[in-house]
Amino acid sequence: MSEPDKIQGIRPGRVVLVGGCFMDLVMRVERLPQAGEPVLGTSFGAFLGGKGFNQAVAARRAGAEVAFIGRLGRDAFGKRFFAALEREAIEHQDLRVDGRAQTGAGMILVDDQGESRVVAWTWGAAAAVTVEDIARAAKRIRDAHLLVLGLEVEPAVSVAAARLARNAGVRVLWNAAPPVAFPNELFSLADLLVVNSVEAAHLTGLPVEDRATARAAANALCRRGVAAAIVTLGAQGLVAAERTRMHELPAHPGRAVDATGAGDAFCGALAAELAGGANLDPALRFANAAGGLAVGGLGAEPSMPRRDEVLRLLNP
Repeated sequence: MSEPDKIQGIRPGRVVLVGGCFMDLVMRVERLPQAGEPVLGTSFGAFLGGKGFNQAVAARRAGAEVAFIGRLGRDAFGKRFFAALEREAIEHQDLRVDGRAQTGAGMILVDDQGESRVVAWTWGAAAAVTVEDIARAAKRIRDAHLLVLGLEVEPAVSVAAARLARNAGVRVLWNAAPPVAFPNELFSLADLLVVNSVEAAHLTGLPVEDRATARAAANALCRRGVAAAIVTLGAQGLVAAERTRMHELPAHPGRAVDATGAGDAFCGALAAELAGGANLDPALRFANAAGGLAVGGLGAEPSMPRRDEVLRLLNP
């Protein structure tokens, strides 16, 4: 096994993320309600979240050096995020305070099987990130090993960041979530695309229900320009297509408490491994294990696993 394939031996890489911070208001219920049906909650908690923030925490706990680019509101939620970024040792010099927008929030219902439903109250300050914010952070992006993008900011912002990274020879990992409109140029600017089954179906128009249909969707996404397309399937594992090769992994068994943030744990861990020099195969195995661990706890940010936890799962 070559040195980049040794998961334990990955050197710390530099990961930069452009994304959002959202307070997750999580309520546990015995089952998810039908339309018009009142259901009593069994517990409630407020957790730091947002795909960009979760992925930054996941990448940092996986061993990468991480910088976060975005905006927060001048409010109590924003203060909590700044404190958390300090605690996690995530660079946030390019995370700006926006006095005209609130930090975003979302309501999440989680049932006893760990399935969740998310309603975003507002994109808040994340929607106020500008192309000028990206330009101010240009050196940080150029110095990274990997840039991670989502769709929590305006599409023009993601395009500007991806162009800057590609022109500097920095790889781009694009998590096409949430499913909103974006320019097709992002396909050609991204080296790797990560989507879940719903997002894959939205992007391809194909039904994605199992590994066979996920393989078809992943191949279709590769044909649109990305070098590798990864479709995560929850309890069914994942499928990843490169232009000449297919990867498949089963999910790690375990009790699902809350699926919120499992995809973010996967993306952050994958980014950390790739930035550290890992090849795609071991990076996928590491990220798959991280996603499996993340479903075992309530709330996204508290459930992002640390590197030693992932290694213990992979090497019992």
